[in-house]
Amino acid sequence: ETDPNPNQGNFTTIRFYLSEEAEVTIRIFDLSGKLIRKTRKVGVPNTDNEWQWNVEKVASGIYLCQVEAKSKKSGQSERRLFKIMVVH
Repeated sequence: ETDPNPNQGNFTTIRFYLSEEAEVTIRIFDLSGKLIRKTRKVGVPNTDNEWQWNVEKVASGIYLCQVEAKSKKSGQSERRLFKIMVVH
């Protein structure tokens, strides 16, 4: 288990590496399981990708982030789940 990813100022950066081009869906949940943010983007292969979440109007606490990448080539998908700690 890893420590939560903390925010810096009003943003936290979510980074992920892709080995091939993929449609990426990022979902943020509170600890009760309620979806509070969802975004989609096309990820660039063979490099670190980033997405910044503006937490200015989000309550302090721990959130769960799910990053799902669906390969544009094979259609296979992979998911990762990690914690984000928001402190104001």
